[in-house]
Amino acid sequence: SIGMSQILVPTDLSDCANQALHVAADLVRRSEEGSIHLLHTLEDGPEVGKYRAKVLEKVEDLKKQSFLSGMPVHVHIIPGKKIWQVLKTSSFNEIDAIVMGTHGSQQNDNWFLGSNTQKVVQFSETPVLVVKGYVDLEEISELIFSSTFNEAAITAFKRLKTLVDPLGLHIRLLKVVTPGDFESTQACEDKLRDFASKVGLVRYETSIYNAK
Repeated sequence: SIGMSQILVPTDLSDCANQALHVAADLVRRSEEGSIHLLHTLEDGPEVGKYRAKVLEKVEDLKKQSFLSGMPVHVHIIPGKKIWQVLKTSSFNEIDAIVMGTHGSQQNDNWFLGSNTQKVVQFSETPVLVVKGYVDLEEISELIFSSTFNEAAITAFKRLKTLVDPLGLHIRLLKVVTPGDFESTQACEDKLRDFASKVGLVRYETSIYNAK
């Protein structure tokens, strides 16, 4: 069993969101008892009831896809809120990870792009995996984690391990040194080693890149 059994998938019912749903399903299948939570938000208004019915009909079609066969799918349709606003409530405290697409339907591109996606990442207390399309998890072999490797990064990486550990990925810690934030090679190596120790990494590699 792994700690990635409850995955939230924000969707605008576009093809990109559906491919993110496929990735989420692959992740859930790696747990003994897991489920998908589909989240769709819509604008409040006089037609909200009619639109909600249409959304439910489309969601039922989504649930018939073969990659969701036998998997519990919980549907959440919430009017009058943006995704990131919903995530700030206590409704999804038990979610282990969020998987979402990079863009929505042609009519609804802003649903994913720009500040909306940024705010999801900003306000989420759980790891957020943003995908451009479907990717076979078996084909992913390495994770490059670039950071300042401060205390905040330690907290962030511990959450990220929820996704990383079950996939058995090779970890590479990348420290980028800039002229405005210069650190010696030895100082960087010490920081990376200390970081790895604090987050419980045993097998990993480090890279230090000097940006001009």
